[in-house]
Amino acid sequence: MSIKISWYVPGRILQLSAEAVSAGETMADISQDLAQWLDEGTPPVHLLVQSRLEEAPTRSAGQASRSMDFLRHPHLGWVMYIGRHSPMQAVLVSLVTRITRLRYREVDTLAAALKYLYEQDATLGAAAPAAGVAPE
Repeated sequence: MSIKISWYVPGRILQLSAEAVSAGETMADISQDLAQWLDEGTPPVHLLVQSRLEEAPTRSAGQASRSMDFLRHPHLGWVMYIGRHSPMQAVLVSLVTRITRLRYREVDTLAAALKYLYEQDATLGAAAPAAGVAPE
C-alpha cells in the first residue's frame, strides 16, 4: 500500500493516509510501522485515518485482527476514520472493532475528527498541529 504516516500533533495524534495497494507491503508491515510510531508517542496516541482504497486489503475479520497488532497497542487512543467505507469494508471494520474493543469513530471531515478528539481527551489541551499541517 502507498501508506503515509506522520504526526498531526507531535507525540499525540498520528495521521495515516492510504492511497493504493502494493503487493510488497502487507497489513502486518503497516501494523509494525504504526506500533513504532505509537511507542514514540505520549499515551493516549490517537490515529486519524484517511483512505482512498476501494476495497479492504483483507476479506477476513480474523485475519485483519491478527495482522493489525497495533490495534491492541497500550498507547493507542481513538481511531478516527475520515470518510465512508465501502459496504465490504464497513462489515469488516465492524467485526474488527468488536474483536479488539477498539475506540473507533467515523466522521466526514478532519475538522470533525479533531473536534471529537479534543472533546474526548482533555489531556490534548492546547496541543497544536505539526508545523505546516493545516486542517482540511
